[in-house]
Amino acid sequence: MPGPLAALVTSVLGPDVDVWSRSWPGAASRVWEARAPNGAAVFAKVHSTPKFHRREVAAYESWVTLLGEDTPRLLACDSALPGILVTPLPGVPVKFQPLPPGQDAEVHALAGALARRIHDTAICPAATASALPSAYVLKHLGRARLTDADLSRAQAVLVAAAQVTLPMVPTHGDFQPRNWLYNNDSRVRVIDFERAEPGASVRDFRLLVNGPWQERPDLREAFFDGYGRSLTTDEEIALAGWVVLDALDSAHWGAKDNDAEVLARGLAGLAQLRNGR
Repeated sequence: MPGPLAALVTSVLGPDVDVWSRSWPGAASRVWEARAPNGAAVFAKVHSTPKFHRREVAAYESWVTLLGEDTPRLLACDSALPGILVTPLPGVPVKFQPLPPGQDAEVHALAGALARRIHDTAICPAATASALPSAYVLKHLGRARLTDADLSRAQAVLVAAAQVTLPMVPTHGDFQPRNWLYNNDSRVRVIDFERAEPGASVRDFRLLVNGPWQERPDLREAFFDGYGRSLTTDEEIALAGWVVLDALDSAHWGAKDNDAEVLARGLAGLAQLRNGR
């Protein structure tokens, strides 16, 4: 743990603490768990960029507090690191839990209900905007290595999505099972807000379409049962664009960072595009 972050931890917990690395494999931002002899604990994080730091702090200081015990609380931050300390939450990431049949659908329903609460916190100005910012489209297409046919398909989906306008709401930005905590208590909690920003609500579904929902449409159905409504036609068009962007992004970074899991997600998403799914 970097010295300045360790000093921030001791300012909250005292000097005698045990520390464990809790960073995701391959993640640019680094995370530690620190625990004092009396059992008090914090999670400490150094963000990989000032942008991620600003996003996470802004989320914690505004709409995250409205979600109650289902999210951590910000204890301290230091923009010079840039880093934060947050409270721990009960539960284990869903990604690493072997849930029995039926329970996985229940967890997705609970996650859907939590996503709806995030999107309904209503701290954004009452405004609509393009569901898919053109800067995102240009960035991802500019570095994509696609066949002419795949590029044509991707462009068609992205152009259609960029023409849709949707309400801007708080979005988590990395809403997926590795950031969902479950503790067999009929609750799903969520962590990691460094990608949070105002946007179209469907931004929070792209990692699920390109992840656990690919071979499990029942999980998607359970999620939207929990969400409380199905998507509108415009939202489906916008979501298709976000799914393509995620596939392009995952294929790029998976190959660049030699991350087999991320690369597989990107290639699977591009295969869905190719097959018209």
